[in-house]
Amino acid sequence: MFSTILSTALLGLKSVWAWVKPHLFQMLITAVVTYFLLILFRGGKTDLTTQISKMQETNDAQIKRIEQAQETQRREHEENLKRLETELSEIQQRHDAAIKALEQQKQKDTAKLIQVYGGDPKGMAQQVSTATGIPVYNGK
Repeated sequence: MFSTILSTALLGLKSVWAWVKPHLFQMLITAVVTYFLLILFRGGKTDLTTQISKMQETNDAQIKRIEQAQETQRREHEENLKRLETELSEIQQRHDAAIKALEQQKQKDTAKLIQVYGGDPKGMAQQVSTATGIPVYNGK
């Protein structure tokens, strides 16, 4: 009985060797390449807390840069608003001054026109017509 088990085991080993023998070189190459790749890409001992703290520091630095950029943008926006208000105020003042000067000129011209043509409405109408380009209606 023992001899039967032994002969069966030997037969099994022979069949395994028959399969391994042609593939032995490929298996050896695969083992060597795998070993070198493991050695090559083996990382040092990594500490999870160290990695998390590094990521946190990076995130904090990015948040700080973002906050600085937002603060700069806010300051520039406020400066632009102040500059806009100043320029609009100056334009409004110039506009008001120009309207006031125009009103004064019109009053002077009207006073002069009344002084010159005070008793002659047709002459006054003719003068207004030449100044404005509006034709005079003679009533005919």
